[in-house]
Amino acid sequence: MAPATVAGGAPATAGTVTALMGVTASTFSINGGTIVYTVAPTVTISGGGGTGATATAILTAGVVTGINITNAGSGFTSAPTIAFSGGTGGAGTAPTGTGSFTNLIVAGITVAPGSGYTSVPTSLTFSGPATTQATANVNANSLLINSITLTSAGLGYTSAPTFANGTAVITPTLSGVILASDSSIGGVGDITINGIVSQSGGARSLTKVGANTLFLNGPNTYTGGTLLNGGTLNVGSAEIAGVSGPLGNPAVPANSIGFAGGTLQYSAANQFDYSGRFSNLTAQPISIDTNSQNVTFASAITNAASTLAKSGAGTLTLTNTNTYDATTITGGTLQVGDGTTVGTLGLGAVTVTSPGIVAFNHSDPVTIANTITGTGGLSQVGGGTTTVNTTLGYTGPTVITAGRLAVSGSIAGSSSVTVANTATFEAAATQTVKSLIVQNGGTAEISGAALKVLTVNALSITGPTGNLNLHTNAMVVNYTGTSPL
Repeated sequence: MAPATVAGGAPATAGTVTALMGVTASTFSINGGTIVYTVAPTVTISGGGGTGATATAILTAGVVTGINITNAGSGFTSAPTIAFSGGTGGAGTAPTGTGSFTNLIVAGITVAPGSGYTSVPTSLTFSGPATTQATANVNANSLLINSITLTSAGLGYTSAPTFANGTAVITPTLSGVILASDSSIGGVGDITINGIVSQSGGARSLTKVGANTLFLNGPNTYTGGTLLNGGTLNVGSAEIAGVSGPLGNPAVPANSIGFAGGTLQYSAANQFDYSGRFSNLTAQPISIDTNSQNVTFASAITNAASTLAKSGAGTLTLTNTNTYDATTITGGTLQVGDGTTVGTLGLGAVTVTSPGIVAFNHSDPVTIANTITGTGGLSQVGGGTTTVNTTLGYTGPTVITAGRLAVSGSIAGSSSVTVANTATFEAAATQTVKSLIVQNGGTAEISGAALKVLTVNALSITGPTGNLNLHTNAMVVNYTGTSPL
């Protein structure tokens, strides 16, 4: 099969491109025989140098009249064979078939990156005996060819096509990508790999580069680690314990996950806890998009001088003692604790931007040691007491749905404080609150023996059991709205 060239770039090391051919129903001639089946026979496709091709028999009035290709397979270099077996039917002549090396499609390619490019190469052009030519795009970054995306399989090939315009080593396939060396994948347009990303010649790493999104949707088995260097990497398939996952085989200790500017994005297919595989290197910008999923990180994030950024709808829960530096929340909820006694933020400042929320969910007493600023909000959701003894500068809402939020510092910048049923807001020192909403069954109290003044710009106490408890020497001033005062 002829080598391919990719125009432009003047590489120091060029490569080759090889098309991997798959079959179609028209590759085979079928003699249906005379047996009338009630259960269709099994179709087996073999030989021809290819693998993975599968098909089912088409029955018309119980007689085999053709086949449906359910997987085109790949790698065919000569005519395959086809056989029919089993099924349930009466007496008669069994169906047979003959394969040919015609009416093929381009089922895939393999990629080796080349090196030393001085500019971005252009796209590939297929040429060969076909009714419709295949098409593909070159994905290049970091001065090497990192992949080719097959955008159309073509139709009617009678031999493997050749290519024009290029100089890279490339072998992509629709069924996956083989990493022949440590490889980078990315670019401007989004890339989806539905098949397996495997490796050859030893452990190979995958680096996500470029501003685009890479969707890894297969049970990948590479073992050299994953580095998020740019854009977004979406984990679109489930982990298979000890075997495979979108970020390679998790059973290999060296298969770590590092961050250098990219974001790890979750999906409906995967909410796995990858924190135990995070690289222990320092100064990493760990970026997580929960993407409307709920994810828990049970391993401690202890990377010195590193940061944690939480984006996207959904909740990321931290359930270990974390010692990374600053935290940024731009979407969804970053929850500290899971309702027990474990879980901390990092050691540095917290910036929460609307609609982001930082939430505390402990059953034991917890004191917020971090500064918290930004336009987002704070929630108390655990059954224990969370204490604020410094001035927190966030300006979004404060919502207390369970337990107690005790403020001896200040949350005067918060747009409102809402106290839900069975929850308590405790003003343990003189406080100013822009809006205090005590719902039915909730409690707001001014505690302690010393004089404390709660200044409330708007006060609302609803339901027959919404409570405002004033201890000795306490008073509420400057309130407007509905209250029993």
